[in-house]
Amino acid sequence: MLGVSTEFLLYLMHRPERSYRRFSLRWGKKIREIATPRVGLKLIQKWLSWHIQQAVNLPDCVHGFVPAHSTVSAAKEHTGKDWIVSMDIVDFFGTTSRESVRNALGTLGYPDEGADVCAALTTLAGVLPQGAPSSPLLSNLVFVPVDECLAGRAAAQGWSYTRYADDLIFSGMGEPPRILPSLVGDAISLGGWRLNADKTTVQTRVTGVTVLGLSVWGVEPTLGKRKRRKLRLAKHLQGREFTVEQERFFRSFQSFLGYAQMVTRG
Repeated sequence: MLGVSTEFLLYLMHRPERSYRRFSLRWGKKIREIATPRVGLKLIQKWLSWHIQQAVNLPDCVHGFVPAHSTVSAAKEHTGKDWIVSMDIVDFFGTTSRESVRNALGTLGYPDEGADVCAALTTLAGVLPQGAPSSPLLSNLVFVPVDECLAGRAAAQGWSYTRYADDLIFSGMGEPPRILPSLVGDAISLGGWRLNADKTTVQTRVTGVTVLGLSVWGVEPTLGKRKRRKLRLAKHLQGREFTVEQERFFRSFQSFLGYAQMVTRG
């Protein structure tokens, strides 16, 4: 099915460290350790991801790495609310274990042997690698029980809940519940994850409300003040001639224009 020989498949399963390229990537103030699969394994992971995606019905609260969903669709769920609480999971991929991937595949109907093979082909050192094309989908799949638990608790309290990758976001009317971080922390700890206390933020209409970089003050998500300034600059630079170095810099603004258009379309 994978289009490779049994010998090559066994090599990938039992010597995975030889099939990845490792490097560090600065992300803001943090440095992320990235492990990207080499071509042979990368094609297999993409093939597996595509087929698993066809069999998965993720909860409506999941907006990251889901077709027809985005940061805009996630932000839209929180427009017009009095408060927003955002939480972040520490090293989401790196704390999603091979065993949890295997068990999640079993819930889809994979036999034990098939789940073992898929888990071996998509994990590195016992966890999901940051940089593999299969990691986003598999992390979503493993997190389904937690998403269902949190969405159910939120609905019972009249709150809204969404998740975009490792960002858990709640919103509601009235006063923000002080118990929310501990409630969420208890729920995710059952799967081996934990919250990054330094990244838990509480916003109200007094301080301004944003979700995933978008303002949710009104009835539709909009670009925040800083992003609006960046948009004006990107439009101002359009049509100009650049040197090679300047062209690389401008490409980031071009991609931002596409993002801004997506926000406008909603």
